[in-house]
Amino acid sequence: MNPKNITPSAHLFPNYIQGSEIISVQKSRGGGTISYLKTSKGYEVFMKTAMGFERKELLREYRNIQILKNKIPLPTIIDFQDDGIKAQRVLLKVTGKPLHKVCKSWGKRETIKILSDILLNLWGISEIFKDTDISKGIEDELQDIQSLIENNLIHKKEFEKASQGRSHVEIYQELKVTLQPSQFILSYGDFCLPNILVDENNKWTLIDWGKARYADKFRDLSSIKGSLYRNFPKEIFKDLLNKLKLEIGRSSGGLSTKIHATCEGLGNPTGFYLSAGQEHDLVGADNLMDKLVEGEYVIADNAYDADQRVRNRLLKDESKVVIPSKKSRKDKKNYDKELYKSRHLIENLFCRLKQYRAIATRYDKTAQNFLGAIYLAATVIWLN
Repeated sequence: MNPKNITPSAHLFPNYIQGSEIISVQKSRGGGTISYLKTSKGYEVFMKTAMGFERKELLREYRNIQILKNKIPLPTIIDFQDDGIKAQRVLLKVTGKPLHKVCKSWGKRETIKILSDILLNLWGISEIFKDTDISKGIEDELQDIQSLIENNLIHKKEFEKASQGRSHVEIYQELKVTLQPSQFILSYGDFCLPNILVDENNKWTLIDWGKARYADKFRDLSSIKGSLYRNFPKEIFKDLLNKLKLEIGRSSGGLSTKIHATCEGLGNPTGFYLSAGQEHDLVGADNLMDKLVEGEYVIADNAYDADQRVRNRLLKDESKVVIPSKKSRKDKKNYDKELYKSRHLIENLFCRLKQYRAIATRYDKTAQNFLGAIYLAATVIWLN
């Protein structure tokens, strides 16, 4: 390494390579090395050398840290060298403990507070990446996965099995076709508890920025989900989503949001409510019943066949209930089968809403913004 290329912040490390104590050396998954050194001045640093796809990660990390400097807490790179084949980075050790070692003593509430603060900070500075070529980011990720497969770090057959028979190339080609800038935010890429260091004042720093890029907003949520499950009961992930006001849940189709809606006799929308994808339809009924437009009949499918939460409330309002009974109900209720055919109006409403791509695939991060987009589409439906 050429001392002349050391950044100004490295004035504390004159000739830091000579005389440094090697505390430990380990190999990285791509064949490089990570050395933990203690300099003659007593400072602790990590030196990483890498080639191949790991070199590309180091280059991205260096670029990301330069762009994000002074925006969020970051590790300090005191030297970076790259000759086109091998890259070498020297990083000042970050003070603090990995979050996975302190989260259990903290408890769920404090852990969620830290995680939501990190994500909101990342999403809040995404504008600085707005001119990024998103398709280039997809190409980079595709090359990374190809390198992992070639180095036997990902089993190709297991990958295709998990992706319903599609190869990594097919998946990323699909992504490139459907890319929408509004879907993307600043994604850390490896968002897990061990990569979050917290000091004694509960100030956090994210380490290892090599996978960060302008990417899908649920990339980090999927990453942190497994890390949380290894340390807490599964309910914590839902609590995190609620803290972020995302109203996202996991149904059989994956991460999803459920839209609950009501319409009047001509099929025009009259009310909406959002919940996590796995929530029961009755959750929507609890929140929409008081907002129903006055009508002689109320039509719904058998998911709403609940006496206390639906039927009794409608009868109290002197509305005629047109809801078929569930198969499990012992005392079957009569209903007007001809009138029930009009229930297609609510299904037609959802078909019209899904014509708006931003609603069909949810581009907005927050429930508030997503609900706003739904109401905007509903206004257009009324105008037409």
